[in-house]
Amino acid sequence: MATGLLLCPECGARMHVKYSSAAHRENSRAAKYTCPGKPACAPKRILIEETNDRLWGALVELIVRPERIRELMVQPPATDTDAIKKEIAAGEREEKTLKEKQERLLNLYLEGNLPQASYVVKSSQMEAEAERLAQMRATLHQKIQADGKRAVTDDLVQTLRVLARSHRRFTEEQKTKVFRSIVKEVRLTTAGVELELYVQPTQNVWWKYRQKQNARARTAHAPGHTIRIHGIGAVSLHNA
Repeated sequence: MATGLLLCPECGARMHVKYSSAAHRENSRAAKYTCPGKPACAPKRILIEETNDRLWGALVELIVRPERIRELMVQPPATDTDAIKKEIAAGEREEKTLKEKQERLLNLYLEGNLPQASYVVKSSQMEAEAERLAQMRATLHQKIQADGKRAVTDDLVQTLRVLARSHRRFTEEQKTKVFRSIVKEVRLTTAGVELELYVQPTQNVWWKYRQKQNARARTAHAPGHTIRIHGIGAVSLHNA
């Protein structure tokens, strides 16, 4: 279910399935998620059967109560988007004014009205200021994008609500398909299960209902956009 998705709790490497012997390949009880991070990380092995039950249980907690996503979501504090947009506009005006000053400075130097040494010093100062303004603008845009993540949960919540209609009847194959369609990464910690979830499923998890997502859901978010959910059920980590 989670091979390549489950991260080692010690080093963060992606864990994969390993069997105790070739003769046991058909026995799921003999299979374990194993960390490949040797020798930096001591080989950690976690029983697949127990782990899959725990991971599916964590996802089911969200399927039956999808509204919990908003309270468990790892996100930055709320921001004042309007105020940030005003800061961006003010910064863009400063950048425009600075560019005009740089052009005048260059003209003065080319016309011979400004010594080279003075030109180099003032030009360097203006370039440093231009870099500062560009970095500030980029940071402000990132804040707006981060704040926008609060709205992207709506489509994921709707997906989980649809799955809640018959998740109890899912076969093991269907569970794996749903899990890998929605979960990008998963970590087991003493505090609980931490899931990195896709805002839009990477595969068709609507097969049972033959319903299409609306146009807004298909186009509102870029492919691969994710959110992180933490603290779903306390867990205990076992080495084998």
